Amino acid sequence: MKIKIAGLSNDIHHLNFSGRTEELELGDPFRNNYELKVRLDKSIHQLILDAELKVDAALMCDRCGAEFISERKIKFEMVYLFGVEHDETEEGSNVSYLPVDADKINISSELYDYSHLELPMKVLCNDDCKGLCLSCGKNLNEGECGCKSDKIDDRWLPLLDLKNKIDK
Repeated sequence: MKIKIAGLSNDIHHLNFSGRTEELELGDPFRNNYELKVRLDKSIHQLILDAELKVDAALMCDRCGAEFISERKIKFEMVYLFGVEHDETEEGSNVSYLPVDADKINISSELYDYSHLELPMKVLCNDDCKGLCLSCGKNLNEGECGCKSDKIDDRWLPLLDLKNKIDK
């Protein structure tokens, strides 16, 4: 996504964008429509971009395997310096360098990177997800499965014997 900065006065500017996620080329798992709010603070030497992207992600729960849509809110900030030589120590930071006569900025890679970094490592359909029954595989969020859960792991039998001796 390219944002035109030519002709912007040295001031704070608010821009709103919306459309289909395919336009942003975010890839999987992002779906449906997006809303992007951008705040640009422009001065002679720099441009500070604050962005907030709202987008839906089609995810699969790691416990129960259910597919669900999660609305994600991604916030990030970028600083663009005009006419400054590239300093190798800044590599990987949120600072970019632009020529003084730059007429637009491209934030496509930042949108992609920050949206994918915001995805959770452990995806859950909800915090109380019960997962699947280990015996029959039924989704326990939909109800009990009826499997007996009295089966004891053989490794704990010596401890159970000790408990029974103490109880006598």
